[in-house]
Amino acid sequence: IIYLVDEFWDTNSGCLKLVDTDDRNCPRRTVSEITPKRNLLAVFEVSSVSFHFVDEVMRTNRVRKSLTGWFYFKKQNMEPKS
Repeated sequence: IIYLVDEFWDTNSGCLKLVDTDDRNCPRRTVSEITPKRNLLAVFEVSSVSFHFVDEVMRTNRVRKSLTGWFYFKKQNMEPKS
């Protein structure tokens, strides 16, 4: 995610939160909080056992802009060839 918000964005609104999991891979608690800042790049893993969410954006009179993309690849066997 590349944040394109105004320089004076409310830092208590729209934070990205990364969540850890318990032994059964169920979401447990927030372990990291990323505050939107202009030109900030946030990179994190997305998988069937990774969880994240965005806090509610409290201001409705301003535009919150960001650019999001995904890099997808198949996992390959990383064993060394003999």
